[in-house]
Amino acid sequence: MDEYRDFTRVKTSFAASLSVAGKSAMQVSTVDISMHGVLVECDFDIATGEHCRLHIPLGSNNESGITASCKIVRNEPGKLVLEFVDIDMDSYQHLQKMVQYNADNPDAIRQELNSRPGIKPQH
Repeated sequence: MDEYRDFTRVKTSFAASLSVAGKSAMQVSTVDISMHGVLVECDFDIATGEHCRLHIPLGSNNESGITASCKIVRNEPGKLVLEFVDIDMDSYQHLQKMVQYNADNPDAIRQELNSRPGIKPQH
């Protein structure tokens, strides 16, 4: 775990869609993810500070998965760093499982979640 990070990031490679007000959904791919945010690869530019909605489908049903309101906190060539701002309970639980499943040390992730739950899920 990087010492300057509050939450462990795990390597991932999931297809996802990113929606910004006034634009149609754009396809992205996750690079890494934590309980606090996600790094995605993309072929477009969105300004830092812009709010968006991320959806990572799970399984063959595109409706189920992880959906979160996010804020662009860093913009790099071909990549965006998103901070999770708001997430529903089902998505939050899927996110926890995704982070644990993809972690090198799932026990460390469980301890991390017990001490700092990440963003607060909506009920």
